[in-house]
Amino acid sequence: LAGIGGVINLSVTDTILTLESTDLNTPVEGSLTLHNNGTIEADVSLEITGTQSSKFKIISPEPTFTIVPGGSEVVVIQFIPKSQNDVTAYLEISNQGDSIPRIIELSGKVSPTSVVESASPLTYFKTYPNPANNLINIEFNLDEPMLIELLVYDNTGNFVKNLGIFSAATQGNKIEWNGLDGYGNPISSGSYNIILRTKKMTKSFRVIFVK
Repeated sequence: LAGIGGVINLSVTDTILTLESTDLNTPVEGSLTLHNNGTIEADVSLEITGTQSSKFKIISPEPTFTIVPGGSEVVVIQFIPKSQNDVTAYLEISNQGDSIPRIIELSGKVSPTSVVESASPLTYFKTYPNPANNLINIEFNLDEPMLIELLVYDNTGNFVKNLGIFSAATQGNKIEWNGLDGYGNPISSGSYNIILRTKKMTKSFRVIFVK
């Protein structure tokens, strides 16, 4: 998309975001990432549409925001299950100057805990201490061994650090983050999103650093 004095090239990591809960009235969250690969700022607006849009909520960021060239924004969506029926809504991502918004399908599912297999391989996740001041421990268990990736974004959606890709076991996975960004600089006080990503799912968890 050409803009005044430059080009906007907005991309998104997923075209379908599936959120699955094991209990009615127990909200779950998922995320996707928007990237501005262009040369000028992208003024973005978000809206959830569809007859079942009330089952979903934008947690972060605000419905309108700006992504600088080369920047990114993590969009966190919450699913609030009210029945055991699968529900579908749509996240419309509009950029200033777009005549047609990008559409991301939001799929909400409820799987009772009695079902052995789940769409999410994550069976346990914990960060501590939270709040932290210089080191945070990330512990998690999976339903089967697999490769996972851990990334960190700040509360405005800016990329902070890739903690790495790990061959994780089913039990006893523990990774430490020393509170440094990708350039080795100490991060400032504030809230951060730790993104755990596998081939099957993407989960976002919020932590707080206090210096």
